Amino acid sequence: MKLVGAVEVVRTTRAGTALRTVLRALAAGPVAISELTDTLRTRDGKGDDSENDEIQFASLLKRHAHLFAWSVACDAAPLVTVEPISRWSRFDLQLPDDTLPLRLSRFAYARRQGDQLVVESPLSLFRVRLQSPLAREVVSALGEVTSVTRLAAGQASGPGFEAVRMVVGHLVAAKVVDVGTKSGVGAGGEVGEHKARFAEDGDDVLRQWAFHDLLFHARSRFGRHDEPFGATFSFIGDIEHEPPVKQRPVGPTTPLYRPDLDDILAHDPRFTAVMESRQSIRAYDEQPMTARQLGEFLYRVQRVRAIYGPDELSGVPYQGVDRPYPTGGATGDLDVYVTVNRCADLPRGVYYYDSAAHQLVLIDKEEKALQTMLGMAYRACAGAVVPDVLLTITARFQRMAWKYSNIAYASTLKHVGVLYQTLYLVATAMQLAPCGLGSGDIQTSADIFGLDWRRESSVGECMLGSRPAEYGSRGARRVEFAGWQHMNDPQWATEALRDV
Repeated sequence: MKLVGAVEVVRTTRAGTALRTVLRALAAGPVAISELTDTLRTRDGKGDDSENDEIQFASLLKRHAHLFAWSVACDAAPLVTVEPISRWSRFDLQLPDDTLPLRLSRFAYARRQGDQLVVESPLSLFRVRLQSPLAREVVSALGEVTSVTRLAAGQASGPGFEAVRMVVGHLVAAKVVDVGTKSGVGAGGEVGEHKARFAEDGDDVLRQWAFHDLLFHARSRFGRHDEPFGATFSFIGDIEHEPPVKQRPVGPTTPLYRPDLDDILAHDPRFTAVMESRQSIRAYDEQPMTARQLGEFLYRVQRVRAIYGPDELSGVPYQGVDRPYPTGGATGDLDVYVTVNRCADLPRGVYYYDSAAHQLVLIDKEEKALQTMLGMAYRACAGAVVPDVLLTITARFQRMAWKYSNIAYASTLKHVGVLYQTLYLVATAMQLAPCGLGSGDIQTSADIFGLDWRRESSVGECMLGSRPAEYGSRGARRVEFAGWQHMNDPQWATEALRDV
């Protein structure tokens, strides 16, 4: 056992010499439980109450368990150490039966931290340091169903059965190893013919979580890890921050129509009407949308309204970007590429939207690139329609990662959601047909756009086109699907269409 580093102050009163000695020893490194017990029961001859020291230490372990790490050692050399990573960490060592089936949790993973291999899991509130060949061999063997007996038998030489048993016990207590029922192994510890039953397999909640989704959720919010978090500015003074606006790629440019605010205010429907009538539309009118409409749409959705900073006094040591929608830290990390299939007065091709100059830059006019981009959208909407215009949202990841730790990508996805809603509302107000897509191809789009996918790649897609008459005429009915159940003033949506 040892104390782990933590930004926390724990105050004790009437701490005797024995307790002080124990705490100093724990702060210096791992100490055997037997040594702690002997120290706590030793009086120093000055009237210290060793019994009180034992009670206080037991209380510390109970109330501040997240400050203590637990190790298995052999000849004073640590084999494995289990470290708490949350204030909710509670270590409960219960050694499993030697013949029970064991396997690594589906959510466990190994990675390098510093010069050590560690095992973690979003289900665990601990980090397991594999500090010996034995520990690494045990974890590797747990990739398939096995048992303590079988693991120990596989050790040609080394610390022996008890060490294997204690290492496994700590892995189980850290919740990176799943324990099954006895039906999975034979009496001698060998894996039996019948499939072992494990708790994870019978947990319907866990069965519906993908590994990467659960890990992403657990690590991008407070509560279940001890990683640096939030606006840490980890790379300030080390790596230059990405510019506020991306340098536009080389290619022919097409200036876009710039709408007049007074004209928009005079003709736009009311906000509530837009909100209530918003819907995904996977069909287009015979007459395509125009370049003028696309220009107005992009101007209202994605244009750069201002660049500001840096401002050291307010803690913003970089340039921020102001657009019609908000982003964390005014990073403005999102860009839009436009694949034009059918748009009046605009040639077919793949374009980059230059949001600072409000113009399109032609990236690729070859039919192969066009069909590839449109084909991905067609598959993403289950073959409902080939989009007239496909908007591909990309993120410049370093705009966020330079400032934020562990929430950079999660925040980018929130930005995508905000932009999706903005796309929908503006398209609805303009009587266009929007439809957000749930997926896209990172590598293919990066190849066509000429991007390094690690630096910038697609994070969202939306289809756009002219709205069919049955959706757009005043008084038109909202499309309803099988099993539609009206709740909470459903007539709002229908009545709102009269104003759109």
